[in-house]
Amino acid sequence: MCGGLLSLVLSISACTTTQAPPTDWAWRTDLLAPSASALPSASGLLDGIDEPVVGGKLGIGDAVLFGLHLVHGTSVRTWFVRIASNEAEADIKDGLSLRVTVFDEREQLVASEDVTVLKHLVHGVTHACRTVPARKGAPTGLPFGTATDEHRAMFAVMDVLRVVQQTDALADVLWQALRRPSLFSLLGGVRVSAGMSFEHATSCTDPATGHAAYEFPMRILVNKAVGLRCMLTAVDPDPPFRVCGGITRLVGRDPEDPTRSCVLRLLAARCAHPKTKTRDPVDHRAP
Repeated sequence: MCGGLLSLVLSISACTTTQAPPTDWAWRTDLLAPSASALPSASGLLDGIDEPVVGGKLGIGDAVLFGLHLVHGTSVRTWFVRIASNEAEADIKDGLSLRVTVFDEREQLVASEDVTVLKHLVHGVTHACRTVPARKGAPTGLPFGTATDEHRAMFAVMDVLRVVQQTDALADVLWQALRRPSLFSLLGGVRVSAGMSFEHATSCTDPATGHAAYEFPMRILVNKAVGLRCMLTAVDPDPPFRVCGGITRLVGRDPEDPTRSCVLRLLAARCAHPKTKTRDPVDHRAP
């Protein structure tokens, strides 16, 4: 199935889950270096990481660059994904407009599209990663119907998935990464959903930025069957990381085939008008 068809039938939903994560997460380490060979740099597309503007708002032209690696055995396919804001946070009304540009490993243009997500993206997920585990399952004490930190974080991740849904080139890569259910199941259409487990979030240091971060598990399901088991890393959603909701890495593995995996990792993050010192460029060589 091509990305274009997937984008037509892809229905995104999300939920939180209390299911315990795998007791052995050693597979994450293996996925960080799927190939001994050096992977291409993309410094010509966007370079450097600006220091975060704590409490800052999204600005027009704020941009991030990710490396996307699809691994199958010793084969590694690479794309670069640049996401830039088309509008300032103060101007957001019904939705946030983003320009998503996809390049191949030679930095040749694959696709460039404007997509619209909800404004939940800018709230990020780290607040939920702090508060949900500390609550240990206790009620929030908020009135019924009040949005919780967990809800806001879930909606932020859904916005990230909407970027994939609305960008045919990325939807095609997602379809290649997912373990697909039976053909009989697919005849009724494809429904992709995500289950996030913020109660199992743990603190860490983000390898791309060096900042304090959180990791939390997520499952992507295709027609209710697990298609990809993931671990996400996120920093606070301060500019320049606000345009991606603070998410800096996703490491995913096929639930049945350990030789199949995908890695999405932050390479660069720039404010259109940086107010602080820029860090040295990220080492692009290993995912």
